[in-house]
Amino acid sequence: MWSGDAATAAWTSLQAIQGQLSATEAYLVAFSALLQATADGLGEAKSVLAAAVTLAQQNEFTIHDDGTVTAGPASMTGAGSAGRARVAEVQQLTTQALTDARTTVDDLVAKLTDPEQFGQSPHGGNRESDADTVLAQDKAQDAYLYSQAVPAAGTDPATVDAWWQAQSPAQQQALITANPVAIGPLDGIPAVARNQANQIVLQAQISAYEQKIAVVQQTGSGMLSSMLLPGLQSQLTSLQTLQSEVAAGSTAVVNGTTVKIPMYLLGFGTQGNGQAIVAVGDPDTATNVSVYVPGLGSKLSNFGDNLVDATRMSAQADADTGSTSNSVITWLGYNAPGFTSVMSDGDAQAAVPALTNFLTSLHTVNSGLTNLSLVGDSYGSLVCGLAAAKSQLPITDLVFTGSPGVGVPDVDGLQVDPSHVWAGADYDDDVAALDWFGPDPVYQPFGANQFGVQHYGLGEVGTDAHSHYYDTGSESLNNVTDIITGNYNAVQLDHGPAAGPLYGQPGGPAAPALPFTGP
Repeated sequence: MWSGDAATAAWTSLQAIQGQLSATEAYLVAFSALLQATADGLGEAKSVLAAAVTLAQQNEFTIHDDGTVTAGPASMTGAGSAGRARVAEVQQLTTQALTDARTTVDDLVAKLTDPEQFGQSPHGGNRESDADTVLAQDKAQDAYLYSQAVPAAGTDPATVDAWWQAQSPAQQQALITANPVAIGPLDGIPAVARNQANQIVLQAQISAYEQKIAVVQQTGSGMLSSMLLPGLQSQLTSLQTLQSEVAAGSTAVVNGTTVKIPMYLLGFGTQGNGQAIVAVGDPDTATNVSVYVPGLGSKLSNFGDNLVDATRMSAQADADTGSTSNSVITWLGYNAPGFTSVMSDGDAQAAVPALTNFLTSLHTVNSGLTNLSLVGDSYGSLVCGLAAAKSQLPITDLVFTGSPGVGVPDVDGLQVDPSHVWAGADYDDDVAALDWFGPDPVYQPFGANQFGVQHYGLGEVGTDAHSHYYDTGSESLNNVTDIITGNYNAVQLDHGPAAGPLYGQPGGPAAPALPFTGP
């Protein structure tokens, strides 16, 4: 008889597969019912429209593409009020048909694009939004594999780490396979395990979207397809791009040799503008770890742009230190605002607990980590500033670039040693000059170290100047990299708590030309 850890893991995996198949069956039944309800609703609307068309033909009325009804001169000759009443009757039927059709389609769109609204698990309860995949399982099995509850999201990382370490390797693998939706985003679990779990969920979501698109293409009318397909295809493309970017990894030149740097998917989501957390290099073994929080306009569909910034920081850090013991994590673990909502700090406030928990987890898993930096760009600097203001973060350095304000009036509100708070901004960066959330941290009385930033001379096009802080070879990238690797003596300062004003940097303006003279 087969026994031992391997047998236990195999048995658990078979149970997990059984649960997955049961959940998939329920998902397909619900999906079929939704399509049937949609077909019924459109059929009823079609019947009403057919009645309107018949009546219009009998009276020689015209139903136009926009749904309006008109009567020709011949049909209205001598008709008087009776004729106008018949036109109104046809118009009422046409409007009702179009309204019913739109309502039916809107309901289908809402349920297909929001997994929390569509479908129930086989044993009741809404599906998790990120579990809208064929891997969704019975919740009781998910929560009580090996009779041990999986810690909830947001649980203290030390508690999660202790729970994870109490599992045997076979049990850990079984947990990843059986419940990747819960394991993947859980702070306190090693990056390798989180990556494996998240990759399972990512592939399943890609497959689910491919299936949705196929169903719509096969069963949907022209109008239905035109309404549904763009959104579904956009979401599918975003997920596929994320998968390929993480799989490709990055490269760095270390001591004259080009080396491959792996990436780890530590979390992702499709809610709102979309989220993703990706580490370049293993944060569990790295000597220097940096968490980069992007801001304005960042979303899942353009996450690759943020990832490029991280790969540049990582590659420069590896080149500078002559070692691959560096990890740069792009943390888009929140719903970053677009231009229409950027003036509110609501998204930043909502992001603080998750970011704080994540930073704590890095020390928990990597017990030898001594140098952890937090880098906030644009609106991401507000997220970082608020997180630092609310609690004493376990970080070595706090870096801001292109900041519209960090939520506090000066460095004393950040609970970080002022000599380890850094800020840089191009003086053509209009976003950095806004002071929406307090004074820009490059403003000298704020009390941070202002490091040098290249000036591109982009003039009035301030949003262009806002996107060049992490260009390869730029002064700002070199300075940020020196900070996150602890090479402080190499940082070129304009001013700082210890350095004093040094505005005469090569290529920089004289002190009076700086617009950062206070709010």
